[in-house]
Amino acid sequence: MEPLGNGDDLLYLKEVLEALLVATPRSYSLTEIAERLSVAEGLLQTALDELEMEMTSRGRGLYLARSTRGFRIQIKPHLADVLVRFMPERAPKPLTDAAREVLAIIVWNQPVSLPEISRARGVDSEVPLATLIKKKLVMPARERRGRAKTWKTSRYFLEFFELESLDDLRNIQTRRRIFGEGLESWSKHLEGSKR
Repeated sequence: MEPLGNGDDLLYLKEVLEALLVATPRSYSLTEIAERLSVAEGLLQTALDELEMEMTSRGRGLYLARSTRGFRIQIKPHLADVLVRFMPERAPKPLTDAAREVLAIIVWNQPVSLPEISRARGVDSEVPLATLIKKKLVMPARERRGRAKTWKTSRYFLEFFELESLDDLRNIQTRRRIFGEGLESWSKHLEGSKR
């Protein structure tokens, strides 16, 4: 494959990256982009850093998101309400309190079974778990013969909530952003957890 441009044109590389990351809904890793564009990873990282800085400093409606899967350009969350006026069919359906509670239990105790989740909450948790599965935020953990199916967070969970790893959840503001302000009301589920 022929190298992109002359290999030194940082401006052109930033244009290509911005177009790529806006035009496609998925994330691309640094290695994947470097290989497909035949560009050195160091130059690519410089271009991504500059693109991120430019997007942040110029008050754009988009930003460069980094996740475990790589990079993508997303709409700034505070603009979502305005955009829904133009695309009501694409309005995100927020997680219910029950689904957020189940998600927190899974995050902090994974792998965890449905009976364990229901026992921790004191109510049946099948419906909120089904919601999380449908949204691809959780997935089956490795099954063990003779034991109930267990659940863990998916890679998409990290990408969806823009986390590098589960360790990012040690920050209370990050936990509140994901699980809601009512976190303290059910923090008993997190105490003594496996994490």
